[in-house]
Amino acid sequence: MCSNPEHHQQRDKPTHNRLYHDLAYLWPLLSPPDNYIAETSILQQVIEDKLSGQVKAADEAGEQLLITELGAGGGHALFHLRDHFKCTAVDISEDMLHHCKHLNPGVICVATDMRNVSLEEKQDVILIHDSIDYLTTEEDILLTFENARKNLKPHGLLIVAPTYTTETFESGESATDHQSSRELDVTYTTRVIDPDTDDDLFEMHLEYHITDLRTNFATVEHDIHLCGLFSIAAWASLLSRSGFDPELFEQTEETAWTLFAATLT
Repeated sequence: MCSNPEHHQQRDKPTHNRLYHDLAYLWPLLSPPDNYIAETSILQQVIEDKLSGQVKAADEAGEQLLITELGAGGGHALFHLRDHFKCTAVDISEDMLHHCKHLNPGVICVATDMRNVSLEEKQDVILIHDSIDYLTTEEDILLTFENARKNLKPHGLLIVAPTYTTETFESGESATDHQSSRELDVTYTTRVIDPDTDDDLFEMHLEYHITDLRTNFATVEHDIHLCGLFSIAAWASLLSRSGFDPELFEQTEETAWTLFAATLT
């Protein structure tokens, strides 16, 4: 029997979704709020266009529309929206919500599953950004959309932005980036693959080369994320079945996702 504690620590490491758990400390460095400026500008414009009447009424009353992001993670998108809307962050990861609370002290944070969250107030807007990727079946997506409907005001807006659809996905696509702070230096590579083209899944593999600049200790960590992969038609159908009228906004140079702005009918 091996008594080396480092061996046991290595053996018992999780293999999936580590960025939201034991590697969550890396998140503020890997994906800083400035990375979200272009995307949130588009989101704000979509909201103002789709809910122009509600926006005008709120402005005249000196109020703000209510927006909740499901799967908000570290709250980096809400960082750019919080001055324009009254924001709530929902995420299943306590580690990620810890970052969100630190970054957005005025934002309400709720630790729960997006599929069954029950909010205290009906919302004008519900946003599901790339967290929607982690729903791997149409049944779970439908459950989430139907629950979003229950949490929206009449004629409210659901914005859904999957990173990939079957039309935009390219197996083997990879990217490498580097970020550094006073304490950490991290080079990380993201690669997406589709091991089985007959199912509705893809895998995102991440490799992190981490150096603690205080001690010069270096380590390499691996992380796998299992995600859903559906067609544009499937997304539109699921939104329609849930009581929404979806409008498609395809990828642009500023965004890495396909966006659906769906008004509650």
